[in-house]
Amino acid sequence: MMIRLIAKSAIVFGSSGSEAILITKEDELYALGTNSCSCLGTNRSQGTLEPSRIDTLSGRAIVSLAFGSGPHVLALSQNGEVFSWGHNAFGQLGIGSTTVGIAPSLVGDALSGHNVVHIACGSHHSVAVTDRGEVFSWGRNSCGQVGIGSNVNQDLPRQVTGQLLNRFVRYVVCGQNSTMALTDGGEVFAWGFNGNGQLGAGNLSNQYSPARVIGLHNVVIEQIACGFAHSLALTDEGQLFAWGSNTCGQLCANLPRTNQTSPVSVASALGRVIEVAAIHACNITVAVNQSGKVYMWGQVRGQTANSPVETQFGCIDDAFACFASPAVACRPIQFEAGRRSTILDAIRVAFDDPTTGDVKISVDGHLIHAHKALLRLRCDYFRSRFREHWQDDNEWVIEVAAIHACNITVAVNQSGKVYMWGQVGGQSSYLQVYMWGQVRGQTANSPVETQFGCIDDAFACFASPAVACRPIQFEAGRRSTILDAIRVAFDDPTTGDVKISVDGHLIHAHKALLRLRCDYFRSRFREHWQDDNECAVVEVPHYSYAVYRSFIRWLYTDELHIDIDDAVGLLDLSNCYCENELKHRCSEFIKKGISIENAATFYAAALRFEVKDLEEFCFQFCLNHMTAVTQTEAFARMDDSAVKQFVLQAARSGAFKN
Repeated sequence: MMIRLIAKSAIVFGSSGSEAILITKEDELYALGTNSCSCLGTNRSQGTLEPSRIDTLSGRAIVSLAFGSGPHVLALSQNGEVFSWGHNAFGQLGIGSTTVGIAPSLVGDALSGHNVVHIACGSHHSVAVTDRGEVFSWGRNSCGQVGIGSNVNQDLPRQVTGQLLNRFVRYVVCGQNSTMALTDGGEVFAWGFNGNGQLGAGNLSNQYSPARVIGLHNVVIEQIACGFAHSLALTDEGQLFAWGSNTCGQLCANLPRTNQTSPVSVASALGRVIEVAAIHACNITVAVNQSGKVYMWGQVRGQTANSPVETQFGCIDDAFACFASPAVACRPIQFEAGRRSTILDAIRVAFDDPTTGDVKISVDGHLIHAHKALLRLRCDYFRSRFREHWQDDNEWVIEVAAIHACNITVAVNQSGKVYMWGQVGGQSSYLQVYMWGQVRGQTANSPVETQFGCIDDAFACFASPAVACRPIQFEAGRRSTILDAIRVAFDDPTTGDVKISVDGHLIHAHKALLRLRCDYFRSRFREHWQDDNECAVVEVPHYSYAVYRSFIRWLYTDELHIDIDDAVGLLDLSNCYCENELKHRCSEFIKKGISIENAATFYAAALRFEVKDLEEFCFQFCLNHMTAVTQTEAFARMDDSAVKQFVLQAARSGAFKN
């Protein structure tokens, strides 16, 4: 029987991307895959197609995971403990031996008594950062990647000092055999293997202890990342630097396919870059610009991309899943299980809900509570009349597929469930499409129920090789899905039943959707806006048309479409309407658009609307560019209380020391 889990986060790793570990919302860990070198931590050596619980970590409140190439795995708990398991030939588990770890073990010794807040792995070495900004490292040290001044492997954690002494390290990243650290002052230090110039030292000599990366002295670095043999750094103003190996075009510059030993500014055509990612297992670089577009370059599915390729993805994780070689995660994938209901969640809960429904459908003396707007949007028939019809619930197999290149079988029954069996991604078992046979390299002798909606998805994810069993049809002409229908319905005068007037401009909306998505509208329609006319007009003062239209559009799409100049207005609205998710999204949007010219404005807004994390972010940016920010018009317009708070914070941070 298929195990159903709700995951908070997950990692996908392994030489073929065939291992996965997920953390559920109940804080349990489950693993599935081929279990190479016992990397699943299940206390067994066999692989598993169905999620298997990692009992050792039950109740440990694991918050982050990292992996190496052996593979070995690190897990970080909420109370700052580090656990390790898997491949251990070089002591990368930090347990005082080189014995393979078939189950998680606590990493102690020098880490005992320290509160670890960040973990990272290279191919065969491990690194931890404490809440005091200290760095500890262990594992393979053939090139000095542990950073302790020697090249002797370490099977217990050792503190990394040298130039990091008396500096506060925010986090570290690892290449195959190198390590890079970012301090709270925006400085970058690197050590380890330098055969491709990935340390940014201006030469190709290995470095056995931390050394500051040259060429980054006049900028403030906000993010760093390492690929297999290249390195990346992103400034707090969105400028991207790259150095190291360029054999696959992973540096994204008009450079020869040779090593680049010092940082060079790249990808300027993307505009302001807000996020960059790489991973030690791959030669791919992925970046997101301020408009939210995801670009990739380097080794892309075995091909070479010398310049940024724009994708259709909405996040970095999807680009790695589809184009990295191997298809591993560049970081723990977050599923945002705790955030407010999405559009689909809100609509799902609203089904047959008498508290929000505005039409009752009577069938055989029973009532079904529905929403006129949704019925109109989803069905041509209901657009003219409201009536229900019946469907036969008997389940029959209605579609089956296989392909000559694989040993997998996939079938769909009448209820739409997809099953698979055979060689499924390398494993054996029973996954609504069903599959069986050779499933990702493992053998499934009986149908495995999956979560896919069609046969093609099962072949894409589990066939070995991942080929299509037939021409994939994208059904461009088919009827809209719920999300498509709602997206198209935004500001549509032909289906809307309420008009919102802002600054003399009208926004056409649907009462049912506004009620479902927003507590403010639910209250207003119940108490103040009870006009039953299909063309009711609601006047909205205080906000600009651009801001309010962005808000309504967000209710329809879960997407933020706003200019950076209007972001404070939307933050104000989200605060007033108690839309905490939107408030958070605005805050993150502002962080990505901050500049010397607007930093003071955003800092004052964060104070006014009590967004603490945004306040701290804006203040740190202002502190890093103190002279320039204090000379802007935005700073001159700050009210006295905001200026006073800024000066106090600056004084506490030592900005006025002689």
